[in-house]
Amino acid sequence: MTAVQRQSRQAMVLGDIEKMIYHPLDRIQQDLNEMLGEHFTVTFTEDYEVMRKEQITDTGVFVSYTDKWDGPVTDEQADGLINYVVEGGGLVVLHTGVSFSAHAKLLELIGARFTGHPPYQSLEFEPLKKESGDLHPIVQELQPFHSEDEPYRYAFVEGVEKQVILHYSLDGETYPAAWVRHIGKGRMVSLMPGHNSNSLQHPEVRKLILTSCLWAAGRI
Repeated sequence: MTAVQRQSRQAMVLGDIEKMIYHPLDRIQQDLNEMLGEHFTVTFTEDYEVMRKEQITDTGVFVSYTDKWDGPVTDEQADGLINYVVEGGGLVVLHTGVSFSAHAKLLELIGARFTGHPPYQSLEFEPLKKESGDLHPIVQELQPFHSEDEPYRYAFVEGVEKQVILHYSLDGETYPAAWVRHIGKGRMVSLMPGHNSNSLQHPEVRKLILTSCLWAAGRI
């Protein structure tokens, strides 16, 4: 990671307002500002061109809250984001941001694609320990919690290394709710919680999102 990226307090959040399907970016802007504002200068945009190499370089952490599921990302934009992460950037895929995986290159970057979800409901979340028995830094201070959200289901890309750090329970089964990846010099976090302002008001969800951004940015 370059010195500029290490020192950058810029958090860039990409989402959709005019052309969104289910998750308008403006609905969560206040929540994200409240969560991240003490640690980052937060900028919100609908312009996918910010992923191009020449524009994304100085970003401390890039947050995807995109809500286009039909492959809106160009090859040049995907390459810019991948290069940013490989060179030391931090990517946080927040809830609907997994729509990025509609692009084959970003599917490989994230490591999973969305396959559907049961109805929005109350879910039980719990941090997962490593094989060593330790918790990942993102969830080290996180308590098991209940929160209402959409229980996303994922299909992981075969052979892609990842660490699931949080799961949720539903009908006696457990499912991944967050995972991390190291890609080149950079870091990626994918988070399931974050459907709406209601879920983003939960103190443990807020803690999860903040620590994910700090970790992705190389600050914890």
